[in-house]
Amino acid sequence: MSFKTLVKITDSLIAKYPATKEWDDSSFNWMRGLPPASKGAIGRDIGSGLLFAYGFTPGANRYELRVNGQGVLVRVATKWKENTVKFQNIRDIQFDHVLCIALYPKKAYAWLIPKEEIWVKGAVRTGRSELKPQHKGADAWLTVDPIGVPAWLEPYGGTIEDMIKVAKTSLSFLVGLANALLPILCSVDGTDTSCVHLPFSGEAHPCYETGTLGR
Repeated sequence: MSFKTLVKITDSLIAKYPATKEWDDSSFNWMRGLPPASKGAIGRDIGSGLLFAYGFTPGANRYELRVNGQGVLVRVATKWKENTVKFQNIRDIQFDHVLCIALYPKKAYAWLIPKEEIWVKGAVRTGRSELKPQHKGADAWLTVDPIGVPAWLEPYGGTIEDMIKVAKTSLSFLVGLANALLPILCSVDGTDTSCVHLPFSGEAHPCYETGTLGR
């Protein structure tokens, strides 16, 4: 009897809270109710398949993809409140880029974001309303409305095609090679192979300006 009573109550609320049908015909609907661990694995598969389809050869390494020597986290989010998506659990672990894929019922967007746009010296970058620390600063959460993307995020994608254009530069073999070699070239005495500079993005490296490179 108690179950039937509960069903009767919930049935009476249908008119007050009508269910949306916008996802009914969506190719992404099946993954919306899955547990977080499954969504994480599916996200990596989606990211890997997408990059592979555009000519990359991504490999899997625990929690990230490896593309030409660079680590790529993948975060997939479906439409949330109003028109926004929320990319969660972007932790300060070792990676070079995070591939954020936003799924809407009939559309998709993506951004390939360098780590330094989110994390700076062990803390979530401040001054950006879309970017919030969570869990006492252990995670970064990024909220995006594709219709009103903030200026700092625009260079890293938008449509899937826009993101792939970014990837073809940021994840190219030469950039991966440069990122591997620059810490060695930046070494002052030949023994310290740590480099405090940002990952190479195709622009002039800071060491060229300071005269440190190749000492």
